[in-house]
Amino acid sequence: MTTSTPALVQHQSPTVLFVDDDLGIMQCVGMFLEQHEQLQVLDYCTHAQAGVAAALEHKPDVVLLDVHMPGADAFWACRQIVDRSHDRTKVLFYTSFPRDQYLDRCIAAGASGMVSKHTETIRGLALAIRYVLKGGSYYSPELAKRLCELESGAPRTRLATLTHREIE
Repeated sequence: MTTSTPALVQHQSPTVLFVDDDLGIMQCVGMFLEQHEQLQVLDYCTHAQAGVAAALEHKPDVVLLDVHMPGADAFWACRQIVDRSHDRTKVLFYTSFPRDQYLDRCIAAGASGMVSKHTETIRGLALAIRYVLKGGSYYSPELAKRLCELESGAPRTRLATLTHREIE
């Protein structure tokens, strides 16, 4: 009778790519995520075009993408990453500009959510990353309360559901 030792299963840490023009802050956030949250940062990019190229090259699990930065539109970059990765790479907007019009564009671009830099802790960011990797959508609480669900099940901001006349 032979017995075999079961192979050790190594769990790879989820991988993250940062796309944000504030490189110093992102490196600090990335260092914390690596040291305390067991996430692996693959790269840092300071504009959208570089972010798309790096996402295609490194194939991260999640891209953290800022709304405002030089170069191409961040929502275009999100759509490129989601489409060209065949939905394998999740995109979370990580921003200081959590406005309703950005929420609607985030949803339309295929992002898995939006995290506010002002109200979410770094641990909260790590939770959001893990949540979207399990197939969910994540919006910081201050943002989630501004969303409603349409009959189709798709989220939209409450502002986007109003007619032009209702807004006036």
